[in-house]
Amino acid sequence: MHSQATKVLIVTSSSGVFEIIRRVFISQDADLIITQAKSLASAREVISNSPVNAVIGDYYLCDGICVDLIPALNQVPLIVLFDEGNEDKFLPALHSGAFSIMVK
Repeated sequence: MHSQATKVLIVTSSSGVFEIIRRVFISQDADLIITQAKSLASAREVISNSPVNAVIGDYYLCDGICVDLIPALNQVPLIVLFDEGNEDKFLPALHSGAFSIMVK
């Protein structure tokens, strides 16, 4: 079942944000493996141990900003989550190589 599963890494320290995103994906009835990392360091560890197909991450994390993951992603798409009021960070995130942005 999981040999062809899409692996999604969600990088957020918020269990609530993780659960909302997880439920959206699960409701689509797709063959997914969804993992949470709560920091850049733990995200890098997950990525180095098991390749992922996509990453969704909070812009601000306890140990940096999620676009700092881009070099470790090797062309894996990164969707950056922003809180309202951080619109000034959208373009810099996209210019850094983020695939897309979303406001939560």
